[in-house]
Amino acid sequence: MKPISEALSELMDARQMTPTDVWAAAGITHATLSRYLHGFRGIVLDHRGAETVCKLARVFGVTPDYFVEYRAWRVREIARTNPELVEPLYDVLIGAARLRGIVDEGLKEIE
Repeated sequence: MKPISEALSELMDARQMTPTDVWAAAGITHATLSRYLHGFRGIVLDHRGAETVCKLARVFGVTPDYFVEYRAWRVREIARTNPELVEPLYDVLIGAARLRGIVDEGLKEIE
């Protein structure tokens, strides 16, 4: 999966849409779209950012989970609102990270 800035650019190119087409159709400001396209927004979503991603997804005919940042936000929200799911989710994520060798070594000392 690609960062939202790249994904948006590719979707715009594939559909031959200009930034004006996109922000007007999504009902967001030009400045907001520009921030997403240049990577200044969307890296870590909050509820408002997730709403913006939903609007953008509708414009392109994709689901919001097309964007990796939205997926990460959903995982955080589920964990935040369902603490009983944190432990099994943690075990799965850390286990997968260890298999790939991507667990932060500095954090291993804390564990």
